[in-house]
Amino acid sequence: MMRPRTAIAIALAVGALLALPASAQEDADPIRARTFRVEFKPLSEAAELIEPMLTDDGGVMMRPRQKSLIVEDRSSVLERIGQVLESFDLPPRSVKVTFVLFLGRDIREKPSRPASSASVFSEDVNAVIEALADVTKWTSYEPLGSRSVRGQEGGGTVADLSSDYRISFEIDTVTRRGGEEIVKFDRIVLQRVGRDDEGKETLERLYATAGTLKTGMLNVLGAASAPGADRALFLTMQVEAE
Repeated sequence: MMRPRTAIAIALAVGALLALPASAQEDADPIRARTFRVEFKPLSEAAELIEPMLTDDGGVMMRPRQKSLIVEDRSSVLERIGQVLESFDLPPRSVKVTFVLFLGRDIREKPSRPASSASVFSEDVNAVIEALADVTKWTSYEPLGSRSVRGQEGGGTVADLSSDYRISFEIDTVTRRGGEEIVKFDRIVLQRVGRDDEGKETLERLYATAGTLKTGMLNVLGAASAPGADRALFLTMQVEAE
């Protein structure tokens, strides 16, 4: 029969052995504090990104003036957070956008009006014109302006397509999805530029939209001047991330 003192000693020894793994784990992965500097992206977005990664022992504090986050958690968590922030906090991407603006008309019942040749457009735009002619009533296309302009992620850009038309756009983000680069536009606005007798500019908003476009693809935006109108504006956009 086991003596009481021996049983107590064995129980204490087993308890100590069971406690060792947790203690060893804490020693190997202690709680520490680390400062992460965020140079390019909003500090609040960086904090929101890492919060789901924190354990119950962790916490994050923002220091806007220093553009930094102070994070307290296990060493292994801090290591992962450092890797995530490194890939997140990148300089804003530049984007090249090529615009072509043209006017589509229905001239089937107006044979006396000469039709503009589509040869003035690029090969890609000519292909779009041919496709539009197959599915819409627009049979003649007149170039109104074109421009290649560079914008930056998180910024806005304004450019004249011609003396009469102006384009402005704002790029939100440039991301990669499924091996393709995607550019998200917060706004794209087409305006007609007018001038009074004193030369003062007046702007008329013709079209406004927002959306997400794939790089390398030709996109077409269009709108008729009124229901049943015999003309419509078409704006093509081609985006390249740099």
